[in-house]
Amino acid sequence: MAEGNSRGMGRCRLGVVVALRAAARVDSWIGDALAKGAERLAGGDAEGVLVPATVIDRAPPAMRLFREESFGPAVVRAADKEWRSSREWTGGTR
Repeated sequence: MAEGNSRGMGRCRLGVVVALRAAARVDSWIGDALAKGAERLAGGDAEGVLVPATVIDRAPPAMRLFREESFGPAVVRAADKEWRSSREWTGGTR
């Protein structure tokens, strides 16, 4: 998926996040998930305000990336059983 600043780089499908702080938060949550046993199926590390579209698998519901809205290009692939058992989920839209 092409990523970049859509104003200066022509057509791109994934733009930048709102600020360096937001990129660092998303990257931190992804790193936390990976450290706790999740697997990255797609994506990579943030570079400045560019955060690659990231797909995480095997993330237990207790991880922040699973339970909260990251407001970044990161999604968690979850089994239906895990999704239904996460009754305390406080995040936004999925």
